[in-house]
Amino acid sequence: MISRRDFLTAGAAVGLASAMSKGAFMCSPAMGDVKIAPKTSPLTGSQADPWTSGAMGLASTSLAIRLGGYNHPAGPLRDDSIALLEYCHSIGSAGVQTSVKGDLAKFRKRAEELEMFVEYESRLPEHADEDMSGFEKSLRESNAVGASCLRVVSLSGRRYENFKTMEAYLDWKKRTTAVVEKIVPLAEKQKVVLAMENHKDRTADEFVALLKQISSEYYGALIDFGNNLSLSEEPMSVVAKLAPYAKSTHLKDMAVQPYDQGFLLAEVVCGEGFLDVKGMVALCRRANPRVHLLLEMITDHTLKVPVRTDEYWATFPERRATAQQAILHIVEEHTSKEMPQTAGLSNAELLVLEEQANRRCLEWARRNLAVSWLA
Repeated sequence: MISRRDFLTAGAAVGLASAMSKGAFMCSPAMGDVKIAPKTSPLTGSQADPWTSGAMGLASTSLAIRLGGYNHPAGPLRDDSIALLEYCHSIGSAGVQTSVKGDLAKFRKRAEELEMFVEYESRLPEHADEDMSGFEKSLRESNAVGASCLRVVSLSGRRYENFKTMEAYLDWKKRTTAVVEKIVPLAEKQKVVLAMENHKDRTADEFVALLKQISSEYYGALIDFGNNLSLSEEPMSVVAKLAPYAKSTHLKDMAVQPYDQGFLLAEVVCGEGFLDVKGMVALCRRANPRVHLLLEMITDHTLKVPVRTDEYWATFPERRATAQQAILHIVEEHTSKEMPQTAGLSNAELLVLEEQANRRCLEWARRNLAVSWLA
């Protein structure tokens, strides 16, 4: 586990790997028609593509400190999407997942010049009977910037914190299912793929049931590799269940450590946590060879998951007898000697930490996730 001191004293520049694949998939925003074409990467000067080279994009959450997320002061990149795009390119990112502020056509043109892929993101409506014009606008914007999909989430929060009773959870579940039923036909009309994230809300089985219920080529899963740990689910089994529906990913590695009410959970630099990231990527690629890999490396964001409390199990009490013991065994088996330490750092120091973590993860992906199945 890398320490805070190692982060802050490490050199900012990270060399990028140069051995890349010789072909590239080019796909429509709906990820339909596919053709193979050569592609030259401005990052390396060699032919590369995000599906075979190990090149990875950045989710906006990987830039939370720069963008002012999680109570950090907003930086200049928050309101300048083209500058954000260029910054991501400068540190080795092959693409971005973000909403766009400003001129959509200029953003798309610059992304194409930099040969970066784009995934859009938007909030879901709260209720199925509300005005859908705002969401329809997001669908049009997604197409306008040439995005391969639109990332959405059902819950802005965490199941065990948002819902104190089973009744409250079931009410939310019914309401959000109705929202998805309403928006999928809108996405189909606009030919925009919706990638819904497993966002600490539904268990993997509950999410699969929803994906089966609302079956559409324009609706699938954004598979977050670590989120369901907070729901006391084993990560690889979650990815295996969701992989057949993969439309996008949030790639991450995780560290855990016990505390009196449960366990601590945090993203760490790829290769320094306990997740089998390579195996998870392989499952997703096997199901969808064109799925993008997007890093979600949230700096300064350690969660407390209180699995030893009664309140935690209020919305899935039937799982407690087996899942609590299983997740605590995982934590015990994979306990990190050191969790990320950011207390007392200034915002300037956190910005350095964030960039170095992202650079190291992007480089790790290039060294470890390249594939040769096009050869």
